[in-house]
Amino acid sequence: MPSAKKKKTIAAAATKSQVPLAVIVFGVMILILGGLTWRRERIYENETVLWRDTIAKNPQAWIAYNSLGNISVDAGKFDEALAWFKKCVEIKPDHVKAINNIANIYKMQGNVEEAVQEYRKAIALDPTYFDPYYNLCVLYVQQNKIEDAILAFQAAEKINPADFDVHHDLGIIYQDRRSDDEAIREFKAALAVKEDTETYNRLAGLYLKKGSIEEALNEYRKALRFDPDNRTASEYIREMTKRIRESP
Repeated sequence: MPSAKKKKTIAAAATKSQVPLAVIVFGVMILILGGLTWRRERIYENETVLWRDTIAKNPQAWIAYNSLGNISVDAGKFDEALAWFKKCVEIKPDHVKAINNIANIYKMQGNVEEAVQEYRKAIALDPTYFDPYYNLCVLYVQQNKIEDAILAFQAAEKINPADFDVHHDLGIIYQDRRSDDEAIREFKAALAVKEDTETYNRLAGLYLKKGSIEEALNEYRKALRFDPDNRTASEYIREMTKRIRESP
């Protein structure tokens, strides 16, 4: 059995070892993160070398320019990416994905008119390509051009009627404009694609506003089944159930 003095020494040693352990763990984390960063840079460099070599052998290889654009976007090098995508489109003018990417970069840089022009160009080249439709919708909303946004969302719905975000976002626009029937229609369409807590709450709230208590309760119940932690739904169900019981 160790003496009291020895116990004290052991305890002190254990206490002292806690600080270096924390330092070691932190150091390991830094090494891991540093290794991941190095690995990403190596991947970027290797892929860049590969596609640059392709261009050196075939300067008309539009796929190489597009790939370099995507690699540059992933690396956060947007000016560089823009140049690569433009070169791709110069060689292949109907490459709608590259055109859409050019528009995305313009939008990010605040060049709104150029972005709109490129989105429209992509849509004109391929009216079935969904991405520029939705990106144009988002841009119009950001610019507070609501009428243009509604028209763009409606066009996007025709291209992809099963896109949750289009129905959800258009529903919010209608709700903000107090076009409640249109908002209800869009939220119901969104929920037909996938369940979503916020959308259930918005739809139920619109029914409440219209005085449709049963419909509101029904939507809140669906919301609570989907998300048992939905406090908004649980509180309204409790309150409305109480009112119904107390009503003559």
